[in-house]
Amino acid sequence: MRFPLCPRLSRSSKATDEILQYLLHINVTSDKVVVISCVQVSLLHTVMSALKMKLSSMFRCLKEPDHDFSYKRRRRRSSLGLMLRGDRNRCLQDMLPMATQLPDGRQAYIDYMTHDQMTETYNLIQACAQEGEGFAVDEYPTEDEFREDIKGGDSFAIICDTTGEMIAGFILAISKFYRGSAGAVDPFLVVRSSERKRGIGEFIMNRVIEFSKYLNYQGIYVDTFSNNAALIRILDKVGGFTKVGYLPLGGLMKNGYAVSSIVYYREISNSKVS
Repeated sequence: MRFPLCPRLSRSSKATDEILQYLLHINVTSDKVVVISCVQVSLLHTVMSALKMKLSSMFRCLKEPDHDFSYKRRRRRSSLGLMLRGDRNRCLQDMLPMATQLPDGRQAYIDYMTHDQMTETYNLIQACAQEGEGFAVDEYPTEDEFREDIKGGDSFAIICDTTGEMIAGFILAISKFYRGSAGAVDPFLVVRSSERKRGIGEFIMNRVIEFSKYLNYQGIYVDTFSNNAALIRILDKVGGFTKVGYLPLGGLMKNGYAVSSIVYYREISNSKVS
């Protein structure tokens, strides 16, 4: 009797099937004399040993529980928020830089802020504070404090196609009004002084809403000084924002007087708010 060629034994999951298929081809009957060479005996011994090891491994896996399973499950659960955030950023990375058109017809694009553009944004905020527009004079004494305050958020620059200059920017900082990881966003809007009164502020606010949806935030809080007529007018034009709070002591102006703050909120998800 001749044995069929033995299939190649591999470490794949098909090894057991290959071995069984090989054994099923062996048809030895009691009324025939079978002559088996030393090579065939050795080959059969190899096949049987491999089968035994494979079956032992399978039964051991069934009997022995995975002691690390509960730990892995806890680890996955605890890092769920971070994983979701990573997915959000990957979504934006596929979209950026994003070509856009400004209200005056100029071509521009939106991209993540660079380190230098973040410094430029800080300088714009300081200039606004000195003018009493949107920021307190002592709100961010140093750039390091500013960077620490927006840590964990996302910062975007709006850049002119022709000049490569940053026209404006917006920062989606995690709101401190929400007691959680990243449920609500608190936007910062900055526009270069030479670019104001061109509808760019309203354009940015619409991008804030759009990008907040991309990042899967549930809502937007806008905390602005009561004398910031430009931003309040933008919120009214964009629509959907509701006045939800009033802070008598909001911040300090350059003239030494304090100004009150108004808090607006807009829901941007299907989550129910009670």
